[in-house]
Parts: sequence; C-alpha cells; structure tokens
Amino acid sequence: MLRKSTAALAALAALCLSPAFADPAEYVFEPTVTEGEREIDFKFGTASNPGADRLSAASVAFGAGVTRYWFTEVYAKYKREGATTRFDAVEWENRFQPIEPGQWPVDLGLVIEVEKPRSAAEGWELNFGPLLEFDYGRTQINTNLLLHRNFRAEQGQSMHLAYQAQVKYRYREPFEFGLQAFGDLGPWDHWAPGNEQSHSVGPAIFGKFSLSPGHALRYNAAFLWRTGGAADNRTLRAQVEYEF
Repeated sequence: MLRKSTAALAALAALCLSPAFADPAEYVFEPTVTEGEREIDFKFGTASNPGADRLSAASVAFGAGVTRYWFTEVYAKYKREGATTRFDAVEWENRFQPIEPGQWPVDLGLVIEVEKPRSAAEGWELNFGPLLEFDYGRTQINTNLLLHRNFRAEQGQSMHLAYQAQVKYRYREPFEFGLQAFGDLGPWDHWAPGNEQSHSVGPAIFGKFSLSPGHALRYNAAFLWRTGGAADNRTLRAQVEYEF
C-alpha cells in the first residue's frame, strides 16, 4: 500500500511540475498574415524518455487570412501514449500582424490561442504573446514570448512563461535550414528552479513547393534534444501546410 501511495504521489508531482508546453507537436509561430490565403495544416510530434511510454501528438486544422492583419485557424488535436490514441482537444488560434512587413526593423505579431481539452478536469487553456521576426539578408530570426494558463481546471495553475526561437537560413525555397528551440520557465513572476524548467533545441529544415498558381506545399521539421530541466529527452516534430 505504501509503495502504491508513493507511486501515486510521484505521478501527481510529475504532472504538476510538467511544463505547460509539453506537446511534442508544438511549432514556432510566425507573424506573417496573408489576406485571402487558406490552408489545411497538419502537425505531428513524438517524444521519448528513458523508462517511459513514447508520447505522440498530432493535429489537423483549417485556417484563413480573413484580413490583412488577422489570420484564424481551428484545430482538432489528438494524442497517443503507449498503445492508446484519443481525441485530445479543440483549439482556436488567432494571429495578428498590426504593421506591414518591412515597415519597422522588426516584424511584429501577436498570437492568441484558446483550447478546450477533452478532459473537463483540465478546464480551458489560454496561450498568448508577442511574435518578433528579424531579417538579416538571407537569415530570418524568430523570437516569441508566450504566456500560458489553464482556467477552471481542477488543479490550479499559475500563469507560465514560455519561449520559442528559430533561426532560418534561406538557402533555396524548396530547402532551407536552421535551428529551433522551445522552453518553459515556469510561473511568469517567479521562475521555477532549473530542474523544473524545460529547454530543448535542435536542427530544423524548412521549405516550400509551388504546385500551381495560388497553390503551394510548405513544410518544416526539427529534431530536438533536451538541454535542461524537465523537457522530453528526444523530440521529433513536423508540420505540413497546403496553401491555396
């Protein structure tokens, strides 16, 4: 009985300390909005840790550039742990680009996501923050700071601060390469100890194939290693968008 209680407490502690951005299918937001563009978006990720079942996640979405400044997208999300695959959540993502690209030295955007998990115990999730993009010749740099919190959840949670970073070298449109990094620092106003934070980084590839006038296939993928804290040991993630 003591062993079972200890194991249950350990599992609960791991759940409470897990980073807010633990989805292996997470991707780097970019601020660009194209009015009238529509897309079908597929994302996939899988993460492994020693002595634990592999965790995989996937989503499919439809999105559209409603105006010059606003892009909106709706996702259906799925997760697989061990041998079980289940519907996980519905998510509504909105990206805003308040200034024209190139008007300032940095392209500025804003993302707001609202997610309704399948489990009522998780309540609602809110994710929002600024998106920054810099261009230096053929090199593109993205830096995003994101705040995340669950509301109306059985397990109370404070607002977390996370980051995304990306460096892309535009070698040729069908094939570009660079790095991606993801992390969660814990509560925004009182960062977690280093071993409870989450940091991962790794090489990434990008590209775009024009299929016909007004139609294109865009992709990106990354292989990430844990560089600190409670991040997954290894993560492989990919995204494919059909734009029309």
